[in-house]
Amino acid sequence: ASGAKLLSAGYHGVPRIVEAASAPTNALTRKIKWPLAVAVLNYDAMTVCCSTIPSSPLALLHSTINMRLSLVGRAMGRAYLAFCSREERKALLDLLKRSDNQEDALAHERGVALAMLRKVRQQGYALREPGIRPVSRTLAVPIMDERRVVATLGMTWIASAVSDEQAVERYLEPIRNL
Repeated sequence: ASGAKLLSAGYHGVPRIVEAASAPTNALTRKIKWPLAVAVLNYDAMTVCCSTIPSSPLALLHSTINMRLSLVGRAMGRAYLAFCSREERKALLDLLKRSDNQEDALAHERGVALAMLRKVRQQGYALREPGIRPVSRTLAVPIMDERRVVATLGMTWIASAVSDEQAVERYLEPIRNL
């Protein structure tokens, strides 16, 4: 998963990733029109730290900055969880088993969650659980620093305009190559 390799260069926390992500993500959004976001792990969820919504004519929300996203229900969380170390994944899934957030329910079914995460690793990307906010969809990839996932990059689109298959076919490579 070479996804957003440039974004992780010299990773030194959230301020550096926001600084590194701003220009390339805005440039890609101007080209593809759909909004992009970068999220980092924040205890038991991903938190959006950078978003191109202001550059996107197709954004459904006014802002996603500081939005917390489920590690098992949302694409950006799944991309993180699938590519983190086995030890970190186990600790996070154990933590999520205590969550009463409906979007974290999959963490209560460890075998199902691990099978989904294996598929994400094999594909190299994650999609949001279809029942969560069905008006839109999200495709996400990990941002790696060497062999460690440090953040995730996601693109959100209007579900009625583009199918999951079309999104993967059209946008996965541009996102991975950012």
